[in-house]
Amino acid sequence: MLTRTAACCVARRGAVSAQRSFADEAVGAGGIPAQLTLNFSSPNNKFYEGKKVDMVTLKATSGEFGVLPGHVPTIAQLQPGVLTAEWKEDGAEVSESYFVASGFAYIKSNSVTDVCAMEACKLEDVDAEAVAAQLAEAEAALSSASEEADKAEAQIKVEVLEGLKAALA
Repeated sequence: MLTRTAACCVARRGAVSAQRSFADEAVGAGGIPAQLTLNFSSPNNKFYEGKKVDMVTLKATSGEFGVLPGHVPTIAQLQPGVLTAEWKEDGAEVSESYFVASGFAYIKSNSVTDVCAMEACKLEDVDAEAVAAQLAEAEAALSSASEEADKAEAQIKVEVLEGLKAALA
């Protein structure tokens, strides 16, 4: 008789071999593409749709990582941090960086990466002084909050603004 833990391990091993199988099929069906296809959006903006890029870097709960064509299928929960897309255009290296407050990245076996951000903005559009002022306000709200809901809301604001401040540094 399987215990719950053993059943989870058996199921997980099957999932890992399925991931490898999907990745092997993608490579075997025509090789790894030269570029990654990036779809990146938030509820209010569509930043890229079908954009061919060489690499995407993201900050997830497991840390910062890069995605290249042929990456193992993955779902990653994003943390406040920078998404950078890199590609070549007319022989020159091009990169664009965005601040992502939270969301998910879906990396597929066919070298397509979908990034769904709760909030995102181009890093060059952020005013560092405004971030510092808002961070000070959020920290003050956190220290003076007496209700749990107010503390939680202020803590989220502090975490996002600290991530934005770090991204600008």
